[in-house]
Amino acid sequence: MDRSEPVCQKKRAGGEAGLISKYSFGFAAAAVVLLGSLGVAALWLLGAASTYADAFSHLFGHAIGGIAGSIAALVWRRRALLVLLAGVAATLVLHAGLAWNGTSQTSAPRGPGEIKLLSFNTWHSHADLDELQAYIEREDADIVLVYEFGPNKLALIERLKKSYPYAGGCAETWHCSVEIISKRPFTTVEAGRREQFDGPPRVVATYGQGAAQLTIIGAHMMRPIDGPNGHLKEMRRVAGIAKVAPGPVIVAGDFNATSWSHSFGVFRAESGLVHMGRFLPSWPAEARGLPQLGIDHLWVSKDLTITDVHLGPNAGSDHRPLVANIRLPDGFEW
Repeated sequence: MDRSEPVCQKKRAGGEAGLISKYSFGFAAAAVVLLGSLGVAALWLLGAASTYADAFSHLFGHAIGGIAGSIAALVWRRRALLVLLAGVAATLVLHAGLAWNGTSQTSAPRGPGEIKLLSFNTWHSHADLDELQAYIEREDADIVLVYEFGPNKLALIERLKKSYPYAGGCAETWHCSVEIISKRPFTTVEAGRREQFDGPPRVVATYGQGAAQLTIIGAHMMRPIDGPNGHLKEMRRVAGIAKVAPGPVIVAGDFNATSWSHSFGVFRAESGLVHMGRFLPSWPAEARGLPQLGIDHLWVSKDLTITDVHLGPNAGSDHRPLVANIRLPDGFEW
């Protein structure tokens, strides 16, 4: 009996050591996540002073989830790892849920005086023209803005001629790869290219004349991680074009910026435009994982009204399409 006592104590000590090791791992993991999340949040605060810090703003929403989840894990230390994993999952699902909730297979009917616009980064690696054609024709938008729409997709412009007889942009060059296709003829249309040091790849089209003129801009900003200073300059360049454009203005595109980034705020202030008002995580599309980042945006002049905006279904790209109905000013003929 005396011999069994040390054995029991040894087992108990071993079990306690295992529990301590298990709890310590979860506690340490939660501490690491908390420090990392606080670091991202700190960089977000510094975004106004540094474009390099602002490049991390993509992850601000995830950082908030990381802070909340890791604090909860540190409080419930005995279940730290489980609570931490639950917090990570909840953060990912929350962002994806906003995308799923904001996705619609069909659009609201156009009301009187409204136009329908489709803005879509079609992805250079996605070359299934049949899938793209079927989706664009199914949406039946009045105006389609497409990005990463390069030489491998040029044939699609001709295939869409019956529905969209008018097109303009720079799809013939990989470095630009932005195009506008339209049911209605343009008054003017021109493209701008990054390699000409003139801002981001973009297309600027006008419709109508004089007081009944409308300007539509589609742009594809560079990623902040590829050049934070360059990204901010491109945002400012498009804001400047929109500021002086004639008539009501619509700007859409892949901004490679989330709505809480400093560059996003700069664009809002310098363009004078109104944001679409919804957080719609458009990247990555469902084919590559849970949608997490809202980097595709739509902006309009104050005399325009966005009556409906949502994400379209996954159409083979790494982005989800952005679809909107926009009401033109009273008396404006489309």
